Amino acid sequence: KDIVFTIDMPGVEKKDIDISVDEHSITVKSESNGRRYNYNRKFKPTVDVNSANATFKNGVLDIVIKKIDVKETGKQVKIK
Repeated sequence: KDIVFTIDMPGVEKKDIDISVDEHSITVKSESNGRRYNYNRKFKPTVDVNSANATFKNGVLDIVIKKIDVKETGKQVKIK
């Protein structure tokens, strides 16, 4: 039900990490203390971008994003 990303980013401070999520991709960028990270990943499942949660501890970035069942995103249309 979730997509989980774990990215090792030693030498980076939390304030220098930029995370962007859309319905089918994630981008993580950081430049700090002479280190540069650029991570981009596309995925097929549709995700709830508002559910994205990130933690950063001891140089390890963990990101969890909930998948959306495509059936839940549609809308039933009634004929009048």
